[in-house]
Amino acid sequence: MGLSVTSRTGPADHLVQDKVARFTGGIYLAYIVASVLATMLAQIGLGEAQQIYKAMVTNEGSFRLGQVIALITGSWWSRARAS
Repeated sequence: MGLSVTSRTGPADHLVQDKVARFTGGIYLAYIVASVLATMLAQIGLGEAQQIYKAMVTNEGSFRLGQVIALITGSWWSRARAS
């Protein structure tokens, strides 16, 4: 005689799971877009000191905005890993 497991989830439970999945996917997509935007704005990557200095001097506002976005996405990542 085998064990029988029945699921008692209704339509409301399915809707809640869909909303959580969409919200989580939206946050993940926002993280990816913000990370790419930060890399494009700050133009730092794995460059040498001269490249970073040139990026800072040529467009200071864009560089600072990229750094702020990178800092925010970094804090998102550390919070997600701590959970």
